[in-house]
Amino acid sequence: MWGWLRLLLLVAALVVGEFVVQPLLGFRVRLDLLVIALLLVAIRVRPGAAAVVGFALGALADAASPTGLGSGMLAMAAVGYVTSWLKAAFFAENALLNGIVIFASAWGATMLRLVLGGGVFEPGFTIQALVWAPLSAAATALVGVLLFVAARPLLREAVA
Repeated sequence: MWGWLRLLLLVAALVVGEFVVQPLLGFRVRLDLLVIALLLVAIRVRPGAAAVVGFALGALADAASPTGLGSGMLAMAAVGYVTSWLKAAFFAENALLNGIVIFASAWGATMLRLVLGGGVFEPGFTIQALVWAPLSAAATALVGVLLFVAARPLLREAVA
């Protein structure tokens, strides 16, 4: 029970950070804290529950930028489902492997948002898809790996 409460508090802090800290940074390279929050939950629950959490986090993201309403919900639900389904194979104690999974999840979520939101027809799509999205995913992976390592003792289940 306490492990789930600590996880919920960490996810809430990441969600608040996404909407409070992120706009203050003002960088073109964007940390996707919602993807990190989703992955923290997805590796602990079944695929259906991870998809529901992804859908809810995507709805929060879509509410903040309604240009592609629904694209964030679908993208995050897909990332949550796939990550939860593949969790046994990919989420180990290996930081490099976790970084690769976080990178792929963040880049995949960004690309799905761009494509589903109609960004394919915008003039800067190629630069966004091949330059800014991978740089943002790399920054997200770096922060995610550091957070996973730092939070590992907090999120480990207590042994009685």
